[in-house]
Amino acid sequence: MLKSAFTTVGSPDWGNIAQVMFTLDATSGTVEMTVDDLYMIYADDYVMPPVQFLSNWKNMVIGGYAQDYKSGVVFSPVSGPDEYDPNALIYVDENDGTNITGLYPYYDLFLVFKDNSVHTLSVRLTGITYPDFVFGLKRVTNEHGCSSHRALVEAGGKIFIPWRGNIYQFEGFGTVKISYRVDPTLTDFAPTYLHNMQGIPYRFKNIVYWFWTPSGGTTNTSGIIYDYQEKAFIPWSGDVVHGAETVFENGTEYALTANGTGEILHQHAGTTFDGTSISTVIPMPWVSAGAPHGAVSWREVQIPYDSGTGNMIVQYRTANHPREFDTATWHTAGTIDMSVADEYGRVWIGERSRWLQLRVTNDAGSFITLYWPIALRGRALGYIV
Repeated sequence: MLKSAFTTVGSPDWGNIAQVMFTLDATSGTVEMTVDDLYMIYADDYVMPPVQFLSNWKNMVIGGYAQDYKSGVVFSPVSGPDEYDPNALIYVDENDGTNITGLYPYYDLFLVFKDNSVHTLSVRLTGITYPDFVFGLKRVTNEHGCSSHRALVEAGGKIFIPWRGNIYQFEGFGTVKISYRVDPTLTDFAPTYLHNMQGIPYRFKNIVYWFWTPSGGTTNTSGIIYDYQEKAFIPWSGDVVHGAETVFENGTEYALTANGTGEILHQHAGTTFDGTSISTVIPMPWVSAGAPHGAVSWREVQIPYDSGTGNMIVQYRTANHPREFDTATWHTAGTIDMSVADEYGRVWIGERSRWLQLRVTNDAGSFITLYWPIALRGRALGYIV
């Protein structure tokens, strides 16, 4: 928006802007607005066209999905974010029929994502006048693209890419799918709300959060947590996430999420928005043992845990076919006092079935720190006829 397009109130000092406010007016219903990127333009001539995705790379402002260039990216001069030349445009596989869906800087490369492909940009700037920078465009893959610019996450030296119920990893050469083990969880998404997907890193715990809208929903109420050191996934639920951001205060990292009413939640705090203690549930994969589909007498589980306060509650459910887990009932096997080495984490089960799933939960307000491996012991009984 140009300065000349504003309606001024009083006598504003354009050289000393202290606050910028956006307001929306709806004739009916509710309007929700998310501002991902914002910057000020000082020159009225040759203004960069409005874009849907904005990023910064090598001190250039780079935009993607402009109204008239949905398959291209535009760029500013180095250290000149308020300038633009109409020739500063890079088409990215213009005739492939898909639009730009995300941008992300990665060391000396700049990643450009489309509906069904991933590309890298490199650039030579030395001794070259804007806008004639020499860009190198290479396609990384056309097996997938990116579904949400806001869910691209960099952590552990890698870029994690969500795409239509899948999560891929890029580390400089190609992409690898990392979400095979949780495909059933990720397939529950609303296709028309994929652009709402959010992702943030939480480096203190070596994890990445993703939040998305499940099938039949309109807001982000489903999610998953990925430990990129252990390469493990944990499903997440129980909150509404309209925005997510990792911030630092006094050197401490916080993973923050916000809902539609303006409330902000610090993940890993163990409390709700108003400070009320909440419980944590950590589900394990369902498992079998012995011959395929044979019966097992499940004896006990031993869970290594760190010292803490409160109780850890160990629960299980059984099934003779994986589909039965959808309606299977959770049973409490035992409660462990985490302030002592209570039976060394051993809990008796005493059930017989083909399949078993474990989960641990806690008293409200207490934290659970587990260590691997968790030992599940049983005796294979053979086939059930």
